Amino acid sequence: MSTEDKEKPVDPARIEQIRRQSKDTRTMVREVATYLFLECGVYPSSNKVLSLIQQGSMGTINDELGQFWSQLKRRLSLQMDVPGLPASVQEKLSSFGSELWQQASSEAKDSFEQDRLKIETAMLAAEDRALTAKNDLETLQHRLEVSVANYEAAASKSQEEIKRLEHEVAQAQSQVTTLRDELSRRSGEHKALEQQLATAQSDFAKELAAQRETIRATEQRSDAAEKRALLEIDRARTESKTAIGEAEKRASDAVSKAEAAAKEITKLHQQQIEQANALTKCQMELAAASKEADKARALQDKIETLQEQLAQASARENEVVNNSGKLTTMVSDLLAKLESQSKELEAAVKEKTSRKPAAGHVHKS
Repeated sequence: MSTEDKEKPVDPARIEQIRRQSKDTRTMVREVATYLFLECGVYPSSNKVLSLIQQGSMGTINDELGQFWSQLKRRLSLQMDVPGLPASVQEKLSSFGSELWQQASSEAKDSFEQDRLKIETAMLAAEDRALTAKNDLETLQHRLEVSVANYEAAASKSQEEIKRLEHEVAQAQSQVTTLRDELSRRSGEHKALEQQLATAQSDFAKELAAQRETIRATEQRSDAAEKRALLEIDRARTESKTAIGEAEKRASDAVSKAEAAAKEITKLHQQQIEQANALTKCQMELAAASKEADKARALQDKIETLQEQLAQASARENEVVNNSGKLTTMVSDLLAKLESQSKELEAAVKEKTSRKPAAGHVHKS
């Protein structure tokens, strides 16, 4: 029968009991190795023991396992030296104990060597990881220093910003205090205005009541005044009708006078036209009678007569103009024109008269 056939499963409860009862790691290693080898028939390798106790180093476990095997050898030697046993049996027992010890020692050495190689490999890997960790740590430390510098700069800037914000908050609080004071003052003013408004409304109500009473009295007086006014209006209408009749009569008389004046003006205008035509005719005759002085004198007399007539016409025209101002400008212009023509005629007569004696003197010679 092989060793594997004699192995029993490890009881976790028994391992937990050994762990609780052991005062230290070394004792725990020896107890677990004894349980595995003697009770379960399992070879107590260092890895197996470490997996069960989950504490201690590989060096400590291997050292205690060596002590375990030494104690086991001594115990086997004592048990083989049993009085009364045949020599052949004792020899076979000694040979079995030696083989068992050698086998256990060889397996322990192999296990220890394997464990040592694993530990060295693990140590190398750990050293590599430590170096990598060191490099990572240096990198992180550099990043941390940069981050700390950035943080300090940001903190300084934040501190300045905080101071600025604190200053702005202080100013805002001051403004809030001022606004609250102003609000309180305005509230007081508002209350005072409300009181004044209430007083004014009360006074207005009283004054309105008084005015309504006054309006009632006024309306009563107004009714009487309205009656009197209607009577006055009727009387005024009667008087106005009478005055309108008289005014219409005076207007009719004025129209008649104006029409008569217009006719007189038309007549004078016709006379002026006739006189102007006669004056023109005289001018023509004066031009034809340049060689006849006597005829010129007659024409001069006629001109003087015409001037007198013009003067009389002008006097009459002035009287008409006083009655109707609309023809004043026209008559004045006409008189000015006639006077200008008369002066021109007189000048022409004088010139003809002065030329005639000179012409007679030349004839005598």
